[in-house]
Amino acid sequence: MPLHDVGMRENELAVLSSCLVDPDAVRVLAPVLDVEDFSEFRHRLLWACFLDLYGRRVRVDFVSVVNWLESHHRLEEITVEYLAEVRDYLENAGIESTADAPIWAEQVVEAAERRRLVQLAGEIADGVLINASHPKDFEVAVKQIEKGASKAGRSMDEIDVGAYTSFSIDKN
Repeated sequence: MPLHDVGMRENELAVLSSCLVDPDAVRVLAPVLDVEDFSEFRHRLLWACFLDLYGRRVRVDFVSVVNWLESHHRLEEITVEYLAEVRDYLENAGIESTADAPIWAEQVVEAAERRRLVQLAGEIADGVLINASHPKDFEVAVKQIEKGASKAGRSMDEIDVGAYTSFSIDKN
């Protein structure tokens, strides 16, 4: 998986959309996903909302989520318009079922683990070698390394960061 795709935004949206359209999705996904597994702040906030509602045995749907966001003074951060985009994501993407939600959730978890590993490198490693097969890989990785270094009270000057890529050349 390319590092620049660490957020796997589409999988996050598919998971969240599943929860808004399928009353059973949160029950299935709650044991798998943590709030911090989501790369975007708005997605972390929505997942925290879903978990809170589910934990209080409140059905997760558009209205209950809007009410939760209003009562927690967080509606400005999500907006009703964005919540509607999330709810409609599967339909707009031509996905007719939430049956793949566990697979999407697994992919969100895997992306989160990759982010955490790169951050850990920033916390403890002397150097990091990045497979930069896409130009954005390096940019994304450096941000994660900086986050880890900051967490450990380290300077980026203490960490050697390099990248490699592979390619082939042919006569044609």
